[in-house]
Amino acid sequence: IISKDFPCKAILPSTVINNCDQDTSHIEPSIPIYIGVYGFTASRFSLVVTAQGKHTRLLSGSSQQSSTTVGYTCSLRDPLSGVCIDTASIIEKVQVSYFTYISYPTASNINDNDFTITVTPNCDTSISACQVGCECNPLYLFIQSCSISTCTDSDYYPSRLIGQHVASLQISSDSGSTYLVDTTDPNFCNPNTVGEECTYYLAVSTLGENIDPATFTISSRKAGQVNVVPCNPKTPNGYRTSVTDATKASDKHYEICAYGDSNVNEAVMLSLEQCSGDNQLYICGDDNSCSGILPSKKEYKYYISNDKVCVKNICNDVVPDKSRYNLPSITLDTQAGNYFVLASGSGEYSINIQATSYNKLKSPYLYINEDFSTVPINKVLTVSGRSAKLTWIQPLVSFPEISVATYASSMKYHIFTLASNITNVPKLTTICGLNQLKKMTNLDYRYIVISPTGTETNSKTMTKSIGSLHPKTSYNVVIMAECDSNCLLLLSKVNDHAYCLDSNNVCQSQYYIYDPIQLTTSSDDNSSNNQESLTNNSLLKQTIAGSVVVILVVLLIMIGFYAYWKRVQIATDEPSYKMTEMVESSIFNRSRQIKPVNSKEGSTIYFNKDELSNDSTHSEYEPPKLVQESTNAFDWAKSSISTAARRIIGAPRDTTSNNSSNAVSKAKSTNYSKLISGSKPNDDDDEIEVNL
Repeated sequence: IISKDFPCKAILPSTVINNCDQDTSHIEPSIPIYIGVYGFTASRFSLVVTAQGKHTRLLSGSSQQSSTTVGYTCSLRDPLSGVCIDTASIIEKVQVSYFTYISYPTASNINDNDFTITVTPNCDTSISACQVGCECNPLYLFIQSCSISTCTDSDYYPSRLIGQHVASLQISSDSGSTYLVDTTDPNFCNPNTVGEECTYYLAVSTLGENIDPATFTISSRKAGQVNVVPCNPKTPNGYRTSVTDATKASDKHYEICAYGDSNVNEAVMLSLEQCSGDNQLYICGDDNSCSGILPSKKEYKYYISNDKVCVKNICNDVVPDKSRYNLPSITLDTQAGNYFVLASGSGEYSINIQATSYNKLKSPYLYINEDFSTVPINKVLTVSGRSAKLTWIQPLVSFPEISVATYASSMKYHIFTLASNITNVPKLTTICGLNQLKKMTNLDYRYIVISPTGTETNSKTMTKSIGSLHPKTSYNVVIMAECDSNCLLLLSKVNDHAYCLDSNNVCQSQYYIYDPIQLTTSSDDNSSNNQESLTNNSLLKQTIAGSVVVILVVLLIMIGFYAYWKRVQIATDEPSYKMTEMVESSIFNRSRQIKPVNSKEGSTIYFNKDELSNDSTHSEYEPPKLVQESTNAFDWAKSSISTAARRIIGAPRDTTSNNSSNAVSKAKSTNYSKLISGSKPNDDDDEIEVNL
């Protein structure tokens, strides 16, 4: 990339500038640019020159370094210039770069038109903690396609808007991401179907505005073509590059740079990481180890599969080392020439390329120092209803040439919970397989990320509960530990490890993947299915004790209700009289309080006529002695009420008269209240009303 305004400034780290005069090197439309290409031997090459902001054409099989520039996401664009028609159509300001890929009709199988797009961002956290292209600020790939005669301005500039892309992909910051364009998919243009060439418009973009541009490498490749993997600058811990790709109907070829540093006896380690499916790698060098340049399934020098590694005819089974995250790998001697790789099989995979020094990796790594034959490093503690509690041993972080390993307080744990009956899932034991699982939004699985807190930062074990699982369901649980670039940087400062303190680059994330563990949920939230017998016994004891307590409480409540019912039953067997504003129903119980009558409002006493007319009802009560007994129930009630009224209003007793009417007259003459003698009710009256 050559800047128009700053032509003497290197935009990409791979650009070398010599003898550049800032005053005379400005790029102007009238001044030609001279480009020279030098080679050691006769070669074929392609050269593409594109102005920034315009579409760059991708050549199949070639990688291009590019960067984003400021652009706009628009709802409507001018059909000729491609700019937003007005400010109202501008949705957002973004960092973006546009590309095209041309697919031509072929006379062979329809699947020959399939191709892949690979984007690898340059994530450098030394420039910014959240640089564009890194995990916290990722790039996205948007794809739109059309036949050449039907393309419109809405196809030229793909974006996140609905209707402006048929496919999208979030770009991984570690190893990049690859999208396989399946032209049999009706969403994509197929040149053999439409009878003319198809144009694929691509956009590598941010979501939202970013000030700084993003740099990245992009490549396209059809099946059968050789994909050139360049000698990218090594990261401090020896990582060169990682190629993520997929095979479906045909094999794929790669040419890998094998240049090394002889001063440190450097070699190249090539490993196969299976994301999904099953693939094999066949490898030849250009040192006449094979009769042809490209290897075949019958002729090769090195062979790698998921269960076997071969050098010539000597093969060894791949025995996983559970203490570390290991992949099937081959160490290749560095040389002036390159290595050629054939990828066969069906599935998605990553080819990881690292540099070694004296047959040892330069990178730090995670490991667990336990006797795996006797100690389970991860297990399910308990399952209760739709929840489960997990525990696992934390890995240690070890740096080359440093004997002491440490725990990392900034370690991240990725926990995947996936139903066992779900099929067609990626590999659950590889990094790229789990990263692929995170992108499969159509699957019913749970994914969380946690870090140690409190005492866990220096603890040997971690514990985490997961909930909201389906009842009566079997699950596979996978835990992946990650010490990312920031985690390694913090430990590097503590351990003074120079590899991860480089000012220009950072160490790649290191991982440890635990073996999947199984659990089965119960039928409801209250049932328990624990993994340890001790926990079973404890819960059983707690359940029994709780049941006994509940039974005792219920019995006490029942006894209380019975006692209350008996008391009410006894009370209801006695005659009662309704008298408002009195605490108790009987006005003859002198030991009970009687509320004084309000002198302004008065009070009312009601007696049931049937009760008053029944002599036997009141036989157990002794009427006051100052009132003359009467055989007439009505007269007896009047005498009783008069006496009670005197006590309520504080009137003096009339000891000279036994006549109830005199008592009433004396009550009337008081200043406190007024007692009105009731009259004998008619036979059809239900109650006697006496107002106080």
